[in-house]
Amino acid sequence: MKKIYLLIITTLFSFSFNNDNLKENLEKLDGKFYTESDFIRKISDDCYLVNVRVYTTLGQKKLVANEDVLVGTGCGNQRLINSNSPSDCRKGYLPNGDYVTPNQTKNPSCLLDLLEQNKYLYELYLASTKETTSNVKK
Repeated sequence: MKKIYLLIITTLFSFSFNNDNLKENLEKLDGKFYTESDFIRKISDDCYLVNVRVYTTLGQKKLVANEDVLVGTGCGNQRLINSNSPSDCRKGYLPNGDYVTPNQTKNPSCLLDLLEQNKYLYELYLASTKETTSNVKK
């Protein structure tokens, strides 16, 4: 089931990003996918554990991915170990250095895969985590 959701989402994004007019493509997808994030805890100076979720509103609102991320420049090589995690999702770094780690939830898609394969979702992710961590820093 996870692969089917990833295939559908990837196909939608591939179709939508086929031409060079990025702004127009983002407007087509606007409101169909979105991200939310919540602060879990501070790990160290400028390193935060944040829960990130991706939803689709194609039809009804549906949770697509839900994983935890180490966010911030102070994380260095910190990694969380969730040995009891039932997830089939892989751990890994995003282009900005944030570290995605599965949590205790099972979801149709993996956050790291979605964010690596879809620029639109990655931009939504960056905005969401920036807002979440800036609210904590205040």
